[in-house]
Amino acid sequence: MNRVDHQYFFDVDLPRIEGEFGDDMVFDEFLDCLDKAVHEIMKDPANEGASLTRPPLAPTYRKKKFHSMRRPPQGKKADMRLVYRCDIATNTLYVFGVGKRQPYKVDDIYEILNPRTPI
Repeated sequence: MNRVDHQYFFDVDLPRIEGEFGDDMVFDEFLDCLDKAVHEIMKDPANEGASLTRPPLAPTYRKKKFHSMRRPPQGKKADMRLVYRCDIATNTLYVFGVGKRQPYKVDDIYEILNPRTPI
């Protein structure tokens, strides 16, 4: 499967997350978890993640929930969201953005992605 990342994925999202974590080892662990999430989507794009339900990103985009650490405490909910869409006809994964889920906050991933130009 091919992969296309939104311009802001590397220019905005990853530097923002790196600043939030503030520790290179923690950020490296997050990157490993992100890579695992992307590979899971690429292996089975039809069954990974869930459709978004609220406009403007719905119904085009999907979300993949994942943890920012390899071994989170038992019962801890996934704190990160990877927003993407798959085009099965062209066998392409379009990565739209990634970030922390923080409901009702300005720096929530969906608040950040809603005004972003689609890919």
